Amino acid sequence: MSEKPKILMVDDEPNVLSGYRRTLSKWFRVVTAEGGAAGLEALDKQGPFPVVITDMRMPEIDGLEFLRRAGSKHKESVYVMLTGNADQQTAIDAINQGKIFRFLNKPCPGETLAETINACLKQHELIHAEKVLLRDTLAGSIRVLVETIALYKPGLGRAAKGIRADMQTLCAGLGLGADWRISLAASLCLLGPTVSSDADGAAALSDEVLDMHAGAGADLLRHIPRLEEVSQIIARQRESGPLPPALDLSSPEMRVVIGARVLRFAVDYQRELMLSAGDRAIAYERFAESGREYDARLLEAGRALAQEAGGATGRVAHEARSARRSDAAPRDGHRPGHQGEGRHDDPRLRAHTHVGADRAPARVRQDRSDPAGAGGTGRAGRRGAGRGLILRCGRSGEGSRDEVLFDGSVLRASS
Repeated sequence: MSEKPKILMVDDEPNVLSGYRRTLSKWFRVVTAEGGAAGLEALDKQGPFPVVITDMRMPEIDGLEFLRRAGSKHKESVYVMLTGNADQQTAIDAINQGKIFRFLNKPCPGETLAETINACLKQHELIHAEKVLLRDTLAGSIRVLVETIALYKPGLGRAAKGIRADMQTLCAGLGLGADWRISLAASLCLLGPTVSSDADGAAALSDEVLDMHAGAGADLLRHIPRLEEVSQIIARQRESGPLPPALDLSSPEMRVVIGARVLRFAVDYQRELMLSAGDRAIAYERFAESGREYDARLLEAGRALAQEAGGATGRVAHEARSARRSDAAPRDGHRPGHQGEGRHDDPRLRAHTHVGADRAPARVRQDRSDPAGAGGTGRAGRRGAGRGLILRCGRSGEGSRDEVLFDGSVLRASS
């Protein structure tokens, strides 16, 4: 036997509520609340209720005020008003302000009330079905777009996944609650470079590519229902500037501004991470010293990204940083590899076109063929001292390998 539908009855007279329970309990599971305040508490603690029926004349919180407050938080419930003093203005106010489904006069026969509740339940099913249809359709559209990025340009698909994870870490560090629009903007922020640029990997995350192609992704999303804010965040993801003084996501305007600022930070960090062979500590150090302007709160929240590095990766980061400091001390007052400008024109972004350009493209990876310190030739051995992290560029089907040295500023082929 199916469970009885749950309804909430709100009235300031206990005897009236007792009558409702006796009349309606054979068909419905009736929850009663004495007065508007108790009704709001029942909605919060015992809801959701598909149907809510309230009296009009109640002390402190009358029926109209109750409907206004309840409707603002519990939008899927269907509301009915009962009153013994019906006049035209009361009915108009109840319909316009309370957004009720039916308006009934007291006393109301039990059969009429039951028929009204059944009609409300059907209306609630329609509302819920429409919401599920919209949700599933939207989810399917998003899934197609995310899979398009991953299939067409796997490098950008992995980057988008990393950006989304880093956005969650940054938002948590800033004390922001989870917001699906910001999270979705992170997942789809590279849609533009995917469909309108030939660049892939770290090169697709450069300022030049994103400035030119981010708008293409925003245009694709603009006309999808409920994705208007997501589109705006993506369109504005390259804007620089501080975060608002108060980090409040309650208004659409603030969600767009905050989302765009945090997204720019996450994309820039992901680019450094890709160029640092996945070493988060090195990536964050270079990121923080890049000369770009970020809100101090974002930089502080971003420390958690570097702290995620652990184990072997963390040791490599520490040793590589020590090697750079000892060997790359400034001799002429300028820091090697530090441009100090707002734009990011890093030669490493074009490394894959300069290294072995006359042969097939190669994938760059960390050299794991020799453990650190074994014979002095591992990643943190003598060969890496003074030159940073050693990477190897291998080509399947070929016996030869080209070494690529990460020296803090460029990737280059060694002789």
